[in-house]
Amino acid sequence: VPARQIGWMSEHGERLDLPLTGNGEARCPATGTLYRLENNICTKAE
Repeated sequence: VPARQIGWMSEHGERLDLPLTGNGEARCPATGTLYRLENNICTKAE
C-alpha cells in the first residue's frame, strides 16, 4: 500500500506548521530553523 503524506517534518524531527501543498514558511520549534514551502517543495532556508 503506498504511503500518504500527512505533513512536513524538520531535519530535527519536529512537525512543521505548513500546508501539504502550496506555499508557506515555518520555523522548527526545537531549533528555530526556517523552512519554506514553494510550489509544493519544502526546503531549509539558508
